Amino acid sequence: DSTSETFGESCGPLPTKSPSTPPTNTPSNGPTISPTSTPTDSCVSIQVDVLTDKYPEETSWTLTNTCTGDEVWIKERNEYTDKYTQYTETKCFEPGKYTFEIRDSWGDGICCEYEEGKYEVTYDGEVVASGGEFDDFESETFGGSCDA
Repeated sequence: DSTSETFGESCGPLPTKSPSTPPTNTPSNGPTISPTSTPTDSCVSIQVDVLTDKYPEETSWTLTNTCTGDEVWIKERNEYTDKYTQYTETKCFEPGKYTFEIRDSWGDGICCEYEEGKYEVTYDGEVVASGGEFDDFESETFGGSCDA
């Protein structure tokens, strides 16, 4: 019925004019994707401000997740090196209950005897702990509950 002319060498059979299997108009069912867990991109901002005293190397602190008992943020002795300097650090954590504990290795706090050192902790925009006048350490628990 149809005639064709071949030019050059043959590369195999010539294509047919119509598809051998007609295409379907209905799309096939694709895979169903269902999440295995609900994504959680919620976190609360915790900010720690420390104004060091004359002996900054004596100051250290920890932030503990009270629900798990894990120390989630640690500032070791000797990490503060500059006298009378304001340090501000912020991190994001899962909502929950936390305990902030600040220590002074000499046992005289960071305020009053050797200048006016102080600290302040903010949880989700709210000041939850502050001070500076303590002996060896001071701690404050804040935040939500341990219920999931």
